[in-house]
Amino acid sequence: MSETSEQDGPHKRAESFSIDRLRIAQEIRDYHHKALWEEEKHFTWFLSILLSSIALITTTDKIEPHPKIICAGVLSLLGVLISLLALRVVRNESRNFQVALHRFVACYNQVFPDIPLPMVGATEQAKSMPKRLQAALRGDVSTREAFQWVFRLFLLVFSLAICVMVWWILSE
Repeated sequence: MSETSEQDGPHKRAESFSIDRLRIAQEIRDYHHKALWEEEKHFTWFLSILLSSIALITTTDKIEPHPKIICAGVLSLLGVLISLLALRVVRNESRNFQVALHRFVACYNQVFPDIPLPMVGATEQAKSMPKRLQAALRGDVSTREAFQWVFRLFLLVFSLAICVMVWWILSE
């Protein structure tokens, strides 16, 4: 009996170690998934509030034109900066999530070789902007990519708002 328990001992410890590694890999993947979602959500809310503020300020008749343009210009500039920050943060966290997902799948496939998960790349493939745009127009984008398009759209709208305000000031 002691021979079988000695033989099973290292195997059971290795199996337990593998399950523990898988559990830790899953927790790290979950952490990055939740962090990514929170960042996407909060940046989207903040940019929406900024854009709504600009719309409110520019359409009210309670504020004189020059202070209105200054407020809207400052908020638009802030919107451009926050949009750029959102793109950078979401890209970085997306990379972190992708690495964590790759590690989880690798651990899972070691522990359960009979029912493997499809392997994912540790990093996303770099695509040119035209290919990204084509994929977006076809609806062939991930949630992360869709949020990046939302941030690009906010960046465009805030930039256009700045251009309109500069044009308005110069045309006076």
